[in-house]
Parts: sequence; C-alpha cells; structure tokens
Amino acid sequence: MPDPRPILRHALLTATLQAETKVERVEVLRVELAPAQPAGLHRHPCPVVGWVIAGAIRFQVADGPMLILQAGDAFF
Repeated sequence: MPDPRPILRHALLTATLQAETKVERVEVLRVELAPAQPAGLHRHPCPVVGWVIAGAIRFQVADGPMLILQAGDAFF
C-alpha cells in the first residue's frame, strides 16, 4: 500500500480576540459578490474572519485604511 499523501497545512491568519470576548457560536458562510458589486456599509455584531477565494475586494474597518485584498488573503 503506497504511503498516503502528506497533510499540508498553510497558516492563513492568526487573530487575537479581546480578553472579554465571549464566543457563543461560530457561523461559516460563503459570500459571493458579482464584479464591482458593493456590499454597502454594514456592521457585524461579532468578530468576523474571512478568506478571499477569487478576485479582489476593497476592505475597510471603521476609519482604518482601505485595503485591497487579493485571492488567498485572509482578514479579521
């Protein structure tokens, strides 16, 4: 029997939560946007972690810098 293919693990992101953060549940969603489709200004009532599968997105949190995330980039 041939040796099984090794398991490959690629670290994408390590995010540190505030000490008082209480995690009651985790949701995993796949969000698909059409090219140039705006997500609009919105808020999340919980920490959000994402990964860009394809294309690129403009990403900004509050008054922070506008970033362009490319396929393969993770965000928090």
